[in-house]
Amino acid sequence: MLIRAVFACCLIAASSCAPVIDTTLPDAALTAAVTTALLNSDDIDGTLVSVRTQNSVVHLDGTQPSPEAVDRVLAIVRRVEGVREVQSSIEVGGEAAKNYDHSSTRTLSGGTPRD
Repeated sequence: MLIRAVFACCLIAASSCAPVIDTTLPDAALTAAVTTALLNSDDIDGTLVSVRTQNSVVHLDGTQPSPEAVDRVLAIVRRVEGVREVQSSIEVGGEAAKNYDHSSTRTLSGGTPRD
């Protein structure tokens, strides 16, 4: 009887010490890593992109001045360790596009690239 009581106490003590897995910490850490990578890049304006992460899937919103800048953002994010997938709602335009030097890309008035 005494052995059962001791065993039961050990089981209760062990179960109360079991680690609690918090899935928000890895996502928060991943969001921080992606945001840091974007802000440290000289190729794009990382301040124009908001980042959130759910289950290692990174969701991006914001603007960039050109389609090339959006591509660079996606490439930077995909290189961050732990990113499983990237979903982007980044748009080209806004204040970012007004300040962008379009001299290297010629477009028609409707925004269609010319050859």
